[in-house]
Amino acid sequence: MVLSVLGKFKGSLRRTREQLKSGLERVLRGRARIDDDLFEELGEILISADVGVAASERILDRVKSRVRSNGVDDPGEIPRLLQEEIEEILEAGGNDVYIVRAEGKEILIPATDNVILQVDLDGGRMVVELPPGLVEYE
Repeated sequence: MVLSVLGKFKGSLRRTREQLKSGLERVLRGRARIDDDLFEELGEILISADVGVAASERILDRVKSRVRSNGVDDPGEIPRLLQEEIEEILEAGGNDVYIVRAEGKEILIPATDNVILQVDLDGGRMVVELPPGLVEYE
């Protein structure tokens, strides 16, 4: 079950990466300067690549801030700045979770050592110690 979720996730990431790459190439081709229109188009690319509205806004706000504070004026720097911001969001940490299906629901289990005690990929099992209130059964 965990492996099928991971496979779907990898496929989604591949499509997102391809959409971002082609969209960036299209928007940056022939562009001589960084302006508000560029950021508007970048927002559309991120959202169409299923990054999500909130994440897209966060990424673009941080890139805009870096462009202004560092005096970046070359549109060719935008892909690197976007990549750095996306990597920071995806960096391992408190956002890591396993998606587990139990009793017809998807449950997000925090991927920390004190919650996930053992993972058996071959057997498709995971031993967890759930914090109080994480899962409510009716």
